[in-house]
Amino acid sequence: MNKREKRVRSKSCWTILRLNNNGIALALLALAVTTPVRAARIKLATWNMEWLSHRPLSDPSLPFDRPDRGPEDYRLIALTLEKLAPDIIALQEVDGANALTGLFKDGAYQFFMTPTPIAQRVVVAVRRGYDVTLNPALMALNVSPKGHHPLREGLDLTIAIGKQHLRILALHLKTGCWEQPLNQRLHACPLLYRQLSIVANWVAARQSEGVPFILIGDFNRRFTDQDPAFKLLSRDAKLTLATEGLASPCHGGEYFIDHIILGAMGRAAFGNHSLRVMTSMQKFDGVEPSDHCPVSVEIELNAVAGASPTRNAAG
Repeated sequence: MNKREKRVRSKSCWTILRLNNNGIALALLALAVTTPVRAARIKLATWNMEWLSHRPLSDPSLPFDRPDRGPEDYRLIALTLEKLAPDIIALQEVDGANALTGLFKDGAYQFFMTPTPIAQRVVVAVRRGYDVTLNPALMALNVSPKGHHPLREGLDLTIAIGKQHLRILALHLKTGCWEQPLNQRLHACPLLYRQLSIVANWVAARQSEGVPFILIGDFNRRFTDQDPAFKLLSRDAKLTLATEGLASPCHGGEYFIDHIILGAMGRAAFGNHSLRVMTSMQKFDGVEPSDHCPVSVEIELNAVAGASPTRNAAG
C-alpha cells in the first residue's frame, strides 16, 4: 500500500461545529464507528457531488471550472459512500445514472432521479429492502427565466419501512441568495423566493394529510429558525431544522446550506447528537472530491410513527 492509499484509507472523521453565544464556531469531533444500525433507526444523508459527469470537459453544458476527475477521484467518492453507509441518500449535481457507475456496491441500492435530462439532476439512492413509490416530480421548481439554463425540479418519494411510510422531497434550489433579504431584487433571490413558496405549498399539503415527511438536499440558503426563508417554509407546519445552531466545517464555519428538515416528527426523532458531517475526504494532494461534504442524520422510526401533525401558531 503506497502513501496515497494510506491517506485515503485512514479513519473517517465526523465533524460538527457548534456556534457559541458570540457566533464563534466550536469544534466537536467524533470518530465514526462501523456498528450495525438498529432496526428502529434509519440513516439519511445528503451530498452535492459538484458536477458529477463523464462528459468531456469541453461539453458546453458544463462550466469551464468543473472538476477534472480521474480514477482516483471516483475511487475516493466510492470509499466515502461506503464509509457513510446511508439507508437513504439524496445526491445533487449528478449527470444521470451513468455518472454513478461503480460508486455504490453492486445491487445494494435502488436509484431514483428527476426526469429532465440535465447535467445537474437530483438523485435519491435507497438501500434495497425498502419499498419505494415514485411520486410526480415537483416540476414547478424550474422557475428559470425563458432562455436560461433550467433549474432543478424536486424529487418526491414515499418510502415504506415496515408498516411505516415516510414522504421525502429531495431538492437542489437556486444558488446566490444565501442570506440576503428575500425581497432583494437581484436575480437569485426572486427565483429562490418563488421556489420556497412552491415547497411551502408542498409542505402544507403533507401537513393536511398528516404524513411524516422530510425535506432534504442543497437549499443554497443558510437557514436559521429566524430566517425569513425558513419561516416561509414553516408557514403551515412546525418544521425541525436538523442543522439549527450549528456551523458547517465544510464551508469555513458558516451556517449550513445543505439541510435535513423534519416535518410532523420533531427533534425527538433524531436526538441532539445524530447530525454528522463527513470531512475526511481529501486525496493525498489535498484536493477534495466535491465542494460539499456529506451531511447525515439518524431518524428514530418509532418517533416518526408516533408523531402527530402539529400546526404552528402562525399557520
